Amino acid sequence: AYLGAFLVMGRGHCQLNILGHESAHRLLFSRKWWNDQVGRWLLGYPALQGTLSYRRAHMAHHRDEMGPEEPDTGLYAGYPIPPDSLRRKLTRDLFLVSGWKNLRALGRAAAKPEPGPGRTEARQVIAVQVVLFAAALAWGRPLLYVVCWLGSWMSLWKFSNRLRAIAEHGGMARSDDRRLTTHHARQRA
Repeated sequence: AYLGAFLVMGRGHCQLNILGHESAHRLLFSRKWWNDQVGRWLLGYPALQGTLSYRRAHMAHHRDEMGPEEPDTGLYAGYPIPPDSLRRKLTRDLFLVSGWKNLRALGRAAAKPEPGPGRTEARQVIAVQVVLFAAALAWGRPLLYVVCWLGSWMSLWKFSNRLRAIAEHGGMARSDDRRLTTHHARQRA
């Protein structure tokens, strides 16, 4: 059951982040307040994503895809790459290395001595994770949080997010023409 939940939650993290992306664009609800609160507390923070910081970085991504301020370039720069390099990247994602780096960065942001929006949001993300762990503990299933929630985020989500980023932007070039920066699929009726 834990293995099944682990696999399903990898997909669940993808879905939370897709909806979180829509929230970052303020497209979930017509009212800004609802969009931001649901995006932060029910989508972003449970998925270990600082929604406000993500929004800032994501808008930088849209302003100049592949440009010098591109925050996502580490996911898809320089493609196509040799197969052994791709294998190393995906292995790091699948075996928790990338997720651990992200968790450490979250902890460092929360531990900053000076107050600021990054520290506040990091602490809010951690607070939501503590609540989720406490709920699993109260239910008598702490591994449900550790393995199925956190473990799937640290592995399956990182793995699938890299594949998504490569599929979307890998091998593309910086351009004002979005057709040259993002792969697209033609849909037919």
